[in-house]
Amino acid sequence: MGNCLQELIVVKLKQAKKYNRKIFCVRDGVECYLETDIMLGIQYLRRVAVQLKRPLAICIGVGSSQGGHIGGGPFGDYINNLATYPGTAVCISAGNEGNNRRHYRGKISSPSYEGDFELRVGEKDQEFFFELWNYEPYRLNISISTPTRETTKVIHPRFDECLKFQFVFGPTTVFVNNFILEEETGAQLIVVRFQNAMQGIWRIKVSNIDFRPADFDVWLPSGEIISKETYFLEASPETTVTSPGNTINPLTVTAYNQQNKSILLDSSRGFSASRTAVPDLAAPGYQILCPVPGGGYGSGTGTGAAAAHACGIAAMVLEWGIIRGNYDTITGRDVSRLLVRGASRSNSMVYPNPVWGYGSIDILGLFNWLRL
Repeated sequence: MGNCLQELIVVKLKQAKKYNRKIFCVRDGVECYLETDIMLGIQYLRRVAVQLKRPLAICIGVGSSQGGHIGGGPFGDYINNLATYPGTAVCISAGNEGNNRRHYRGKISSPSYEGDFELRVGEKDQEFFFELWNYEPYRLNISISTPTRETTKVIHPRFDECLKFQFVFGPTTVFVNNFILEEETGAQLIVVRFQNAMQGIWRIKVSNIDFRPADFDVWLPSGEIISKETYFLEASPETTVTSPGNTINPLTVTAYNQQNKSILLDSSRGFSASRTAVPDLAAPGYQILCPVPGGGYGSGTGTGAAAAHACGIAAMVLEWGIIRGNYDTITGRDVSRLLVRGASRSNSMVYPNPVWGYGSIDILGLFNWLRL
C-alpha cells in the first residue's frame, strides 16, 4: 500500500436487550444485535474518519432474514445512502442461508387459486416466527394446521389485528398478524409466531381472495435464532441474501473456496425479492486467516470472511482514488461498480448470476481494466 498509513477501527456491538429478544424469539446466548446499534457504530466510524481526514472502508458482517428482502427499511436505506458519500465504501456479507432451507417460494394458480406448504418444526424450536411477504396487488388468506391436523379458521388481511389461537390437542399457541399493508414497502405481510411449538410437520394453506395467479415468499429467521431442525420441506435456496445485503449501492459479497474455486454451499443466493442483482461479487471465504478473541490468529469461513477480504480490496481502491489523487470524489457506489467491472468471469456462465453475482473479485483485473 505504499507509504500510506492504514488503521483498523473495530466497533464491538452490545447484545440486544431481553425484551427485544422476547419479541423476536431469540434465546439467551445467541448473538443478536439491534439495527439502531449498528447504525450508531457506523456513525462512530464516520466521525473518526472525518477527524483523521481519511477515506473509510466499512465491513458489515452481520445480517437478518427479517423484512421483505428488497433492500428497504431504515437500516437498508441508511446503508444505501451512505455508499453515495465520497470516500466511504461499504462491503456487506451476503449471509450463510443458502443451504439452511429457510426460504419458501410459493405460487398460487388456477383453478383453485390456493396452495399450501409444509414446515418441519424441530424439538429445540419451541418459540419462533416466520414472515410471509406478498408483493402482488392481490389479497391472501392463510390458515394453519398442526401436526395432528387441528386447523385454525381462515385468517383474512386487516390493517391492525393480531389473532391468537390456542389448540386443543397440544400445548401450542399461535399468534397471527395478517397486515394488508406493510407501511414501509406497501406489501402484504403475514407474521406467524409460535409458542410451545409442537414438533412435527405443520401445514400452512394460502389462498387468493381475488382469484388471480400470485407469487409469495416466506422466510424463517437466519443464523442461530432457530436450529437447523426447523425448515421448509420444499425450500428454495434463492432469495436468501440477508438484509442489508439487498441494497443497490454497497458491495454485497458472497463466498467461494479459493482452493478449488467452488462456491461455499452455505452462501446465500440471489436475487432480491425485487429482482435486484445481488450478490454483486464472490470473494475468497474459506479458512481465511484472521485474529481471534483472546489473542492470536485463527481462520474464518463464510460470507463474513469474504466481505472482510473484499473490504480490504475496497480500501485499496479508495487509496488509489483519493490518497493517490486519481479519483478524488470516488464514492462507495463507484468502488462497488468498479470492482464489478473488473471482476473475473467465466465464459460458460450468464451474468448477473444468482450464485456468483457478476463474478469473482479481481483487483488486478480492475487496474488492468482501468489502464485500457
